[in-house]
Parts: sequence; C-alpha cells; structure tokens
Amino acid sequence: MIIKTSKVVSVQFLKTWESRKGDTFYAHQIQMENGDCGEYSSKTEQQTKFVEGEQTEYEYHPHDSFPKIKPHYARPQFTGNAMQNENTMIPSVAIKASAVFNAGRSATAQQVVKDARVFAAFINEQPAETAPPAKTIAQLKKDDSPEIVITDSEDSPF
Repeated sequence: MIIKTSKVVSVQFLKTWESRKGDTFYAHQIQMENGDCGEYSSKTEQQTKFVEGEQTEYEYHPHDSFPKIKPHYARPQFTGNAMQNENTMIPSVAIKASAVFNAGRSATAQQVVKDARVFAAFINEQPAETAPPAKTIAQLKKDDSPEIVITDSEDSPF
C-alpha cells in the first residue's frame, strides 16, 4: 500500500459483486491524474469517495492484474507525549486497575484513589519521586487507614 495524493480524472462503474457474507458491492474504475488506475468497491452504487476533478488522498495497492484504489483515512497524529492528550483514558484505566487491585480487601475509597494515582503515574512514566511511594502487599494488607486526605484539586484527574 502506498499513500498518494492526486486529482481524480475519471470514475466509471464496472460491475456489481457479492461478498461471502452476502453484502452487495459496486466496483468502480478510478483513474488519477498521476497515471494511477485501479478498482474501488463501494457499498453504494453512487459512491462519493472519489469525485472527478477533486484532489484527494488515497491508498494505492499496486498489483499486476488487479490494482486497487481506496480512500485514505488519516489517523490522528500526536505531537510530543501522547499521554498529555486531554482526551486520554489514563484516569479511567488507573481507577479501574485500582478497583480490581483492591477488590476483596477492605480498602477505603481514599486508598483506591491513592492506588489509582500510583497506576496513573506509572502509565505516564513519571519519575518515582512524583508518585506516591509504592507499598508491599504485606503493608497493604495491614494498612487500614488512608495516609492522604482527598481534596478537590484542579490538577488531579480523579
């Protein structure tokens, strides 16, 4: 597969075909200004992914007999540390991991949140000194009182 950009020169309907699942597809011959030519199969007869005269980014799958052309869907690109993305799932993953970790123990909600912060620090690859100190299993089993006070902090994801 090669990702390319070119203008669509022509779109011609070729045939209808059926997949093994029974879905109907509509094959179109797509010709690009740069000379690429290939088949594109759409679920609709009047496909809208390749429009004559429009510049488009596409995937070219070369083949001696049956070259394919498909629309290219760009994946989001992260700059810098992807873990700093506002839409990250790290808090959810950390609290879930902490809840599973604390299941069956008589852990308080504060301890679950504290452990979630440890998991989040690990996922974010924070230096050990910024994360709360880790405890051994023996310490966790005998520790009944939370060591921290939970406050509403703007910088806390929990």
